[in-house]
This record gives sequence, structure tokens and C-alpha cells, in this order.
Amino acid sequence: MARFIAADFIMNVPIPPIFLYEVDYSFYEVMDGLQRLTAIYDFYTGAFELEGLEYWQELNGRKYQDLPEQVRRGIDRRYLSSIILLQETAKSNDEAEFLKQIVFERLNSGGEKLTPQETRNALHNGKFNQLCIKLGQNPLFRKMWKLPLESESEKLLEDERYRKMEEVELVLRFFAYRHIDEFRGMTVEKFLDDYLKQANHYPDQTREQLEILFNETIEVVYDIFGESAFLLPPIGKAYKSPTKTIYDAMMQAFARNIENKEKLIRQAKIIKQNLYVKPKLSAHRTDKSIFDGRYTGSNAVQKRIDFYHQFLQDYIS
Repeated sequence: MARFIAADFIMNVPIPPIFLYEVDYSFYEVMDGLQRLTAIYDFYTGAFELEGLEYWQELNGRKYQDLPEQVRRGIDRRYLSSIILLQETAKSNDEAEFLKQIVFERLNSGGEKLTPQETRNALHNGKFNQLCIKLGQNPLFRKMWKLPLESESEKLLEDERYRKMEEVELVLRFFAYRHIDEFRGMTVEKFLDDYLKQANHYPDQTREQLEILFNETIEVVYDIFGESAFLLPPIGKAYKSPTKTIYDAMMQAFARNIENKEKLIRQAKIIKQNLYVKPKLSAHRTDKSIFDGRYTGSNAVQKRIDFYHQFLQDYIS
């Protein structure tokens, strides 16, 4: 996208305006157009060379600072329009968030519908959201979810889950479900929205601690289950794809027992063998809804967390 923006600047092709929200006097938050601004910044700082120009082919392979002076002066005269939603439009922070949500949805209603996580990324792209993006690159996490690694650029571009930021939402779910008691009377989408808005205000120390917790939990789960983690119980048939139903609960149970990770890893083989087969813990045989992905409410999730948590107690006591 960056190269297309640069080409448009050279040819003086109009670029759609950006939308800003005034968070404080003369301080703005980008609601729509961050990619355009980033592309322009990268172009001016020499982050990439021009390529694919059809009408100015002699400029291909050059960075901004390598362009002829006359061309640079022409580019510098270009401008990017902006539409600003003023702070006084909203009477409170809640009203401001609601207003931004409406504006953003209307801006994106004409094209391909964004996923909830893509919308979160645009509306609430604070430090915690950036942490979720970073943790989504954890190679063990990606292996368990059968996602291309960050180094596999071609596969990433072809992966629809990556384009929709599904791995980022999975990370967010891990942190949000640590507060499952607050997940009452609302949809999962709103629960995640509300949590991210709060978490973006966490202090640096809290974010650092949560980053460690996520990485350690992923490590112990991978050491025990490998790439077969997060599969549904083999009731009647074997499953091959990971599910949120198992991921949400298993991750919470292991995170709650992370101080015993060394004990658990030492018993990895027997833990993997005994999961779902020990009679006293085979709750799925009497309550099939416990592992039914159609049940996503807080009570169902809590049942699944309790199942894994109780199972682990035999290996840490």
C-alpha cells in the first residue's frame, strides 16, 4: 500500500481524506487513515524504494531523497485532507467512544465488513492492543493454532485468519477471560471491547507482567501437548483443528497454575495421556455441553476452566 500512496503523490492523484478525533485541544487520534499516514512517513524517511511506476519509470528504484529536486518539490506541495471530529461534540468519555464507534462503522460500511478485532484495532489501538499484536507473533502459539510463522511472508498474505487479525483476538481473549466474573449479561464481542478499552490504560509494569504470563503459559501448554493442543475431546472421533472452546479454558487453567510449570512439564507425557480419560474427571461424558462450542456464556466457560484446573491438581499436589 505504501508504494501506491507514494505513486499517487508523484502523479498528484487525489487521496481520500483521513478522519481524526480531537482527544484534547490540538491533539488528535486517527480514526481512519493510519495506513495512509504511515505510508507517507515511511516514504519521506526513505523506508522503501519506488517500484511499479508505469508513467515515471525512470524513478523506479529510488527513495524520496534520491529523487530529482523538481520532483521532490512537486511532492512536497501535495496535501492530505482531514476531517476532524471535535472534542466538544461529545459530553463524556462514554459518549465519545460511542460516537467514534458510529463514525467508524459508517466510514467502513461501504466496503468489506470488518471483523470485530479489526474494528478494535482501529478504534482502540493503544499500548495493550499493540502488546496483543506482538504476542500474536509467538512461534509456539502460532504452531498450536496452525498459523504461518512471521517469517513465512507469502503464506501470511494468503492466510485469511491473519488478514482478519484472528491471532490478535485470541491473545486478547486470554487476558480478558482472566476476568470472567465480569462476563455477565453481554456478548463476547462487547466483553472483549470493554476489556481492551480498560487494558489500554494499564501501567507499563502490569503489561510486562501479563506478557510474561502469556508467554510462560503458551510454553508449558506446548511442552505438554505440542501442536495437538486446543483440540476438542475425542468423543466418537478425532479432531485435527484447534478451537476457542478448548483454548480459552485450558489457557486459563494453566495460567492459574503457572507457578507449578516445572512440575507439570516433568509429567508432560502422563498428563497428555490422561486428559479426558480419567474416570473421576470425565465430566464431558455426563455433561456434553461442557465442550460444546455452541455454549459460549460465562457459565459454560467457567465449567471448562474448572475441568482443566481440577485435572491439573493431581500433578501439582
